[in-house]
Amino acid sequence: MGYHTDIDGVLKIEPALTGRQLSYLREFHDVRHVRRRVEIAVNRPDEVRMRANLPIGVEGAYAVSLSENSDGAFDYNNPPQGQPHVWCPWTVDLDGESLFVPEGYENPHEYVEWLRWLIGNVFAHWHRKVTGSVTYQGEEPDDFGRITVTHDDQGPIVAVTAGTHEIPDEEALAEEVDNAILRDALIQIAKGGLDAAEAVETARSALSSANVPWE
Repeated sequence: MGYHTDIDGVLKIEPALTGRQLSYLREFHDVRHVRRRVEIAVNRPDEVRMRANLPIGVEGAYAVSLSENSDGAFDYNNPPQGQPHVWCPWTVDLDGESLFVPEGYENPHEYVEWLRWLIGNVFAHWHRKVTGSVTYQGEEPDDFGRITVTHDDQGPIVAVTAGTHEIPDEEALAEEVDNAILRDALIQIAKGGLDAAEAVETARSALSSANVPWE
């Protein structure tokens, strides 16, 4: 068995992935990642990876169409250097717009480290930006929190905040906030979907629509 954690929510991918890119990531999610001798693996057919314009990587880190027992594989029990586990829990939707851990995925190992690896080594290579927030709940009642992905001038930031509340439910929030624009702003900020400048502009618009002065 093992320790189970539920990951709820999706992260936004901008711009959306191409068909070849999303096919690669869906297959990347499905295969076991083992250490390989690159001089052997690089000469084996790995069409899904090659169509996605990705290199073979250190110890075959980007390989998806190769056998886990041959094609240069020499360590079945450990992932290539830099990867956190042999299984990656993250995948993408068929529109190539969302990154998520499938509902019911059993024992998603090293999900934060995998998210950082994907953002830094795959999405950055494709010039794609991942943003937003998801929540996690482990088997222990007090093991819960939020994972938020934002960006600044230095690049992507993956932050984990333990013990935070769930992302607000829209119906529940509607009972507390009458202004629809402000309500949407609060939801987007809670999900990590707005940066500081966007949050200010959305708040300005909300207050203006309610005929409330900004200052």
